[in-house]
Amino acid sequence: MICRCPAGAFLAANLRARAAAGHGVMLNGHSAPHIANIVVHVAAGVTVIVGGTVAIVSRKGGSIHVRAGWIFISAYVTIALTAVIGVVVFEFRSFLAIATIASSYEVFAGYRSLRLRGRRPLPGDLVLSVVALLAPLAFVIAIRALHKPWSPALTWSVLGGLMALAAYDLARAILPQSWLRRFGCRSIFIK
Repeated sequence: MICRCPAGAFLAANLRARAAAGHGVMLNGHSAPHIANIVVHVAAGVTVIVGGTVAIVSRKGGSIHVRAGWIFISAYVTIALTAVIGVVVFEFRSFLAIATIASSYEVFAGYRSLRLRGRRPLPGDLVLSVVALLAPLAFVIAIRALHKPWSPALTWSVLGGLMALAAYDLARAILPQSWLRRFGCRSIFIK
């Protein structure tokens, strides 16, 4: 039994009945693989928060800063992968899809900005910026064609931010080199 309270007894009985009926074990309407995906996603999210905080407060360039930064990036890749799995395999929600697209590009672009350190973007950076710039259009066309529900105000605000960031990243290819050296890294924490 899950717990000795009436709710726990009800939940345990419900899980047994679903399993006996051949529906598999469900928790709160989600299958065990879906719950596992959510648990990994949340654990990676906590790791991102901790790793990002440590990277921000530690001495720039020090071993703790670098290690925490790599932990942040690695955990964020896990977040993005579990988000894609959640949206594609388990349950499509338009806001979660656009949040995944926008935040994944933001982490990638931030990482590339740090690696370039004031130099011009490479061709691969420009290609991904163009993809990010066109992603909102593709998303809206797909969401309308599939007749999925979405909130235009919320969707456009997030996608507008993605488009602005991608446009800035594309503009870095033509901005003066002196400007790139001074403002090339987008983070307010980088001096």
